[in-house]
Amino acid sequence: MILLDSTKTEYMRLKSEINEDIIDVLESGKYTGGDKTIEFEHSFAEYLNVKYAVSCANGIDALVLALRAAGVGRGDEVITTPWGPANILEAIIRVEAVPVFADIDKNTCNIDPACIEEKITGASKAILCVHMFGQPCDMKSIKELADKYKLYVIEDASQAIGAEYNGRKTGSIGDMACFSFSEDSNLCCCGSGGMVTTNNGRLAAVLSDLKGGKSRWKGKQAVRYINKNMKERDITDKKINIDINYVNCSSEYTSKLDELQAAILLIKLRYLDGWNEKRIRTAEYYSRELAGWGMTTDVNNKKTRNIYCKYVLNSERRDEYILYLNSMGIEAKVCYPLPLHLQRLSKDFGWRKGDFPIAELRAKTSFQIPVNGELTPYQKEYIVKAIRGFYEEPQVINITI
Repeated sequence: MILLDSTKTEYMRLKSEINEDIIDVLESGKYTGGDKTIEFEHSFAEYLNVKYAVSCANGIDALVLALRAAGVGRGDEVITTPWGPANILEAIIRVEAVPVFADIDKNTCNIDPACIEEKITGASKAILCVHMFGQPCDMKSIKELADKYKLYVIEDASQAIGAEYNGRKTGSIGDMACFSFSEDSNLCCCGSGGMVTTNNGRLAAVLSDLKGGKSRWKGKQAVRYINKNMKERDITDKKINIDINYVNCSSEYTSKLDELQAAILLIKLRYLDGWNEKRIRTAEYYSRELAGWGMTTDVNNKKTRNIYCKYVLNSERRDEYILYLNSMGIEAKVCYPLPLHLQRLSKDFGWRKGDFPIAELRAKTSFQIPVNGELTPYQKEYIVKAIRGFYEEPQVINITI
């Protein structure tokens, strides 16, 4: 089976490097907040050319932390895409905010800036844009709207690590950006991991405090607070060391990246650009060879660099296509089969079928095929021939919007 992801192959290629660093971590006895995590945060920030990178346990925690750092809470509205990963919706609900959807662009599958402004109200607090499949959103238009209405811009760049918009990497353009290092990402660990990036020092400090679940008081302030609140019988004549990491004066939770995951990500980050270039070349080959079949969702935009986390095709016979390709030994699967506004978590917000026709159409017609950097020339040719072989002759598939 030709697989969608290449996590196993990546590991086998980097096995000696990864195993060596894993052993170093295990022998260090420091499994969270150690040198590997600090080094990965610094390396990731340098890669994106941002000032701050704050790691956390997973991608949904990254979204929740960013929303909380932006001050989003009960009753605030967050404008976002109706078609994409469900953790977008879950994160908004977890901070007790209201998801407000704006339909997507039919070509890029990203949130359409032309649909955003009509959704802005006095309760709007942030625009949460998702760089779908590795294709950057129209950040210029989104930021112009955000500046006009004084809204935060939060990027979900999990599918676009290394992608670029006007020469800037995604994850460096909004007020904050969120990343997941799950298997769906071009940069994945061996479990769960997340990151929030920003150029704002105040937001970085808030993010660090929120993810640590501790007071914002530092150093002597924390010690004075402890001493003031210690009971008389607990105080000795001797000076004692007080680890302020054990002092929790807030109601937040702990969300930390494991040192083992940081070690793995630190190694893989060095190879990311090379892997992305292979994906781009594979995608260009697909787009060229499948152009006559009228199925590709591929954007030729000189302003952006798409790194093809997923390569997406569209067909009204989508389900037949998937079964056919699977029977030919090619993994293919549906991309987000149910739009966010029609999911169970959205039932209390009044959204209905037909509210976002383009998102609903893409949910019915889109599917992905392998585009990972480990595909051989033979495998890529085989995939193209299999897709063409679904029909006796080339034809354009008309999808009505």
